[in-house]
Amino acid sequence: MKKWILLMILVFAKGQTVSAIDITVKPYLGGGLGIARQGAGSDYVGTCIQYICKDTKNKTILYSAGEGLKVGLGIDVGLSDNLSIEPVIGYSKGLEKVVDKTDYRYYYKSPYYPYPVYENSYISSTKKSTSFFPFSMTIKVRAKKGAFTPYAGIGPTLVLLAKSIGKYEKKDRLNGEIVKREEETTHKMGLGLHGVAGTNYNLSENLAFFFQVRADQLSLKPSKGKVTKYTVNGVDKLPTLDVSERETIYKDDTGGYVYNANQPSVENAYPLAASSVAIQIGGCYKFDFGGRR
Repeated sequence: MKKWILLMILVFAKGQTVSAIDITVKPYLGGGLGIARQGAGSDYVGTCIQYICKDTKNKTILYSAGEGLKVGLGIDVGLSDNLSIEPVIGYSKGLEKVVDKTDYRYYYKSPYYPYPVYENSYISSTKKSTSFFPFSMTIKVRAKKGAFTPYAGIGPTLVLLAKSIGKYEKKDRLNGEIVKREEETTHKMGLGLHGVAGTNYNLSENLAFFFQVRADQLSLKPSKGKVTKYTVNGVDKLPTLDVSERETIYKDDTGGYVYNANQPSVENAYPLAASSVAIQIGGCYKFDFGGRR
């Protein structure tokens, strides 16, 4: 990957002369759709042992942490007439989406009575949203064609300050009890790859609009989790949870973990898919600095 980028720089920079250094400021706004999403599937388990029956329906929905609103600012630095490098700092605000649904029934079913007698019956769902700050560096090739300057590029992406919010709700069919729990999960610093393709529409020598498509290959590994809200029928029950129920530490290897109610629980750090394809639009203002290099 590094060799390919270096080769691209050498090919397009060779023989190029720059009559002026140009630096272009590029704020943007856009939206992304998830790719390489995870979590799709459904299960149904129905068992009856003598008169005791249990039905469980579970459905998980496709999810990518990269779906949602994208904003950011790029500084495009021209290295030659056909080559530039663009550092970009962005912010991704994920859509809140239902990722899991469960329908559970536990009941007695007797041949001597026409209706089941329920002991436990509830429905539950989990919603999730994720936000993070991607910092990327893009090596771009460009070619001015009249009023348009098409370009394409590729480079690495560093993800900082990633955080997911999970909202769980459970409703008991028998007594109407409603349990709500909200958990905040922080993620480790992530590294990925991105590519862009787009064009500037030049309004003048210094002012332009741009349109681009950007694809990101990213995944996020959880670091720590903490329950921030826990209510039963609207009454705060967070103080009733012990430390192991409120806090979680995620590790690649959970070997040797021993449960302790007064310490955070330990779980496997499964990666969260965050890849996306985004459409972005924005404005450009170019600063020219004279001189020949």
